[in-house]
Amino acid sequence: MIAPKATPIVVFGLLALVSSGRAQDAGEIRTWIQQLGSPRFTEREEAQRWLAQSDRAVAFIKLAVVNESVPEIRRRCSRLLDERKGAMRDDVARELDRLMSRGEHARAAALAVTWRYDLREKLANYHTAAATSLAATVEQKTGRTVGLPKLNKARDLIVEDQASTRCVFHTLFAVREIEIGHACTCGFLVGGSLKAKASFTNCIAFVTAPAELRNVDNSVVFVDGDLTLESADESLIVCTGTVKSKEMFDNCTVISGGAINAPIANTPTSLLRPEAKDLGDLVRPWTAQELGIELVARGDRVYAGRVAARSPMSVAGVEIGDIVLSIDGQSIVARDGAVKILRRKSIEFLPFILRVRRGERELELVVLWTLPTASR
Repeated sequence: MIAPKATPIVVFGLLALVSSGRAQDAGEIRTWIQQLGSPRFTEREEAQRWLAQSDRAVAFIKLAVVNESVPEIRRRCSRLLDERKGAMRDDVARELDRLMSRGEHARAAALAVTWRYDLREKLANYHTAAATSLAATVEQKTGRTVGLPKLNKARDLIVEDQASTRCVFHTLFAVREIEIGHACTCGFLVGGSLKAKASFTNCIAFVTAPAELRNVDNSVVFVDGDLTLESADESLIVCTGTVKSKEMFDNCTVISGGAINAPIANTPTSLLRPEAKDLGDLVRPWTAQELGIELVARGDRVYAGRVAARSPMSVAGVEIGDIVLSIDGQSIVARDGAVKILRRKSIEFLPFILRVRRGERELELVVLWTLPTASR
């Protein structure tokens, strides 16, 4: 679904969007949300039907699920949000395949973790599919054959927010972050950091934050950030940041966006930077450029720099020079924090609220972000 072209106007001190039909300002949406808690059943149902038809209302419904104190309102908002996500499930699965085929492994891993409950069946095979895609690209770019771990004996799929355990075997993970001891024949999709304190053998890992591993053996590892490890044998390692190893690599392919700090590698290890054999697409960092805004830090404030025409941010009414105050209620105090939040929003595919200061006014803008078209 493509957001309609909109013209910004100020209503009650807030920026609303006028699209086809009557404008829905923030006050009207919040009134309907409060009506979900009406003592009259018919009024609650009327409000639920109205909110279900409004794309802009989704941004406010998300916040009500977290912040609303009335249980009935919270319950009905949760149901509306679940219905919205349920309707998007197949499209998200197609987007996951699209990202993997384009080599956008960091963003694809984050998408898988964000939607893990809805995509449980899809995730059971995704670890191996992503590794196959990455290995095929590496072979094409470098001419070096990559062996893939076999995860066909995996017994469990763990989709909890956090996981911490001593040893794991034959398990697939799609988690926010994880700290483990020994891992063997496991797959990891991690939306945050990964720490392995012992051997990491016959594993596949896609991590969207820095990772710390010990002994990596016969594994495929993709890290969107810096990677620290002690040693690596017979493995494929792709990292958008720097790679630091205490010992020599043995028969590995290591592709890094930053420096590779390690003793001289044993042959036939390949240590490669993006400029070698056109590898830049393998270590391209994940950005939220689809949203159409470039953030600029000046002092202790974050400003909207370039705003792409016809992008979700432009349609929402964001202008160059706006001071970004919060995103979905999360205060913005630094550019890095804002970028991380926007990265997360870019794979939620749900409208969100951006609060900005323009001159003497504070404006509440609804960014109608949703799934891109499959043919993009």
